[in-house]
Order: sequence, then structure tokens, then C-alpha cells
Amino acid sequence: MIVYCRDHGNAAAIVERNPVRGFVELRWREPRFRNHHAKALGIDGRHNAWFRLEETTRPTVNVNGCRECGEREIEVVTLLTAFDLGRSTISV
Repeated sequence: MIVYCRDHGNAAAIVERNPVRGFVELRWREPRFRNHHAKALGIDGRHNAWFRLEETTRPTVNVNGCRECGEREIEVVTLLTAFDLGRSTISV
């Protein structure tokens, strides 16, 4: 599931099931990493930060994925609910 910024429409993160271990994770690329290193290294599809959603006791997670917004908090329950419903995208 792709997580979009509701204010700017930029892709901010991805929620998916880890193919090896089976847990649901939130992955994102920080804008500075994406702009500078990812293009130079040719690794546009990779992410440099991730978070296990199912095992957390925190109500929110900080994501630094939208170039315009910078860091923002996203509710974990919102992400898990949308993922469990099988949504392919969500705007937060």
C-alpha cells in the first residue's frame, strides 16, 4: 500500500508485508537521501528507513518521506486498518 501526503500528493511511504519474516512494515526514504544518494547510486526503489507496525505500542510513527512536509506523525492504527482492508493507497 502506498502512503501519500494528503497536502502535496507526494508518495511518503509504503506499507507492506515483509516477504521473508512476514510482519507488516512501514518503509520510507528520507527526502535528502532520495534526492542525493539514491539517484547517484541508482537505487531509486530502495528505502533507508523502516518500522514494524504490528509489534509497536506507540500510537504514532514519525515519517520523513514527503519532500514538502518534512517529518510528520502518522497514526499506526490508520495504517494497519487500511492495509488489512486491502487498500492499495491511502492519503494521510
